[in-house]
Amino acid sequence: MGCLVRLILVAIGLVLLAALALGLNIAAGLGLIPGLAPRVAEAPAPPADPAALRQTEEKIAEATAAERFDLELSQVEVNLLLAKYVASDGRVRNPQARLGRQSIEFQGEVQGVVPVPIGGSVGVSLLDGQAKLDIQRLNVGAFGLPGAAQGLAAPVVDQILNINRVLGEGREVVLERLDVSPDRVSVAGERRAQIKVAPGSGGPGGAPPPLTRQVPDGRVARADGAAVVIVAGDSLAASVGASRPELGFAARFHRYLEEKEGGTLGLENLGVPGETSGTFASGGQLARLRTLLTRLKDDNNPATKPAAVVISLGANDVNRALVSQPCQQDPGGQGCGARIDEGLQRLGTQLPPLLDQIKQAAGADAKLMVLLYYNPFNLGTGLPFEAMSEGSVERLNTIVAEAGRAGGYRVADGKSVIGAAAGALTHIITGDIHPTDEGYKRLTAALMEAWEK
Repeated sequence: MGCLVRLILVAIGLVLLAALALGLNIAAGLGLIPGLAPRVAEAPAPPADPAALRQTEEKIAEATAAERFDLELSQVEVNLLLAKYVASDGRVRNPQARLGRQSIEFQGEVQGVVPVPIGGSVGVSLLDGQAKLDIQRLNVGAFGLPGAAQGLAAPVVDQILNINRVLGEGREVVLERLDVSPDRVSVAGERRAQIKVAPGSGGPGGAPPPLTRQVPDGRVARADGAAVVIVAGDSLAASVGASRPELGFAARFHRYLEEKEGGTLGLENLGVPGETSGTFASGGQLARLRTLLTRLKDDNNPATKPAAVVISLGANDVNRALVSQPCQQDPGGQGCGARIDEGLQRLGTQLPPLLDQIKQAAGADAKLMVLLYYNPFNLGTGLPFEAMSEGSVERLNTIVAEAGRAGGYRVADGKSVIGAAAGALTHIITGDIHPTDEGYKRLTAALMEAWEK
């Protein structure tokens, strides 16, 4: 099925479950539902009726072959398409849509540690020839997410529904009719002459700029060695989002240092997903890190030492604020802003002494680094939420950078290497704020650049 059909699918309901999964997985990434896993390895269920699905796809292909198109799909056909295209990667299981009057209710399951029921409703309308979706309700299990999840999901839904970007064929599709009734969806419109697309807008946030240097894949997730590369901190340190641990920045940076130094290095990754500056100190990671550093420093063997210590810590101090009640109710309100301010102030107080303790345990000659954060919501759309999140990330990075430089740490700019290409370099379009393999390659490049300064 061609790009025009993808547009139709988006308009009739594909993006509805994508938006739902977005709200869910952001909630999971922020720690709202600890048992929810953003990715699963389980294979998707086969379609209930392959022959009916094939007939539906053939019907769409025939109706949309001409410049002008007019198509009606029944609720059964809509659900056949949802079952194939929404549940195709196994994240959302048993998706079902129930059509209403210019609205669609939907439900399904996200496969986490246990299956989590999900549901919600979306209003459907036309605005200037494009489909417009208004997220009316999102439910995760017994939790209603009327504020934060909707506020985070809406900009991405708008981005997915940008028709010119969805098509990617240099043609503009204008919808003239998008009617939803209790038994069918009716879509009509036309494909018009070629249009110009703004530079860099080849997808959500635009295509990322090419890397200017070679970044190696990681060799191992852990390794023994006299000189040891040590990574500590949060989910970025722990390689969450990478297809395998060897493609996170820890393993890649370890491989880079081995190639640069011309020898075998050990690798220890202590990263804990969800770690804040507070839990880093109280939950045991700081103690484990100090014990490891002290052992390497004080064993009377000059060859035994930390080759590098990389710290990724601070983002969850802000994320915890985002899942507070004020931010769930009104992400742009004063109450939410106050919670974010509190999280940043807490980080500014707690991070400098933590870095000092790490430096003391590592020794005066140790090479220490901190990694700045990218903005996972920067899709290059210019929507208000992006500006709000950019401001918070800038404040976060200022705290991390100032604390790092004051403690003698090298500062790796993990923000600019992602920039406005979060849609391509993270899993944010499917709701996971963590980097893809390519995103981790960019973060590794930032570490490499800081190392060589």
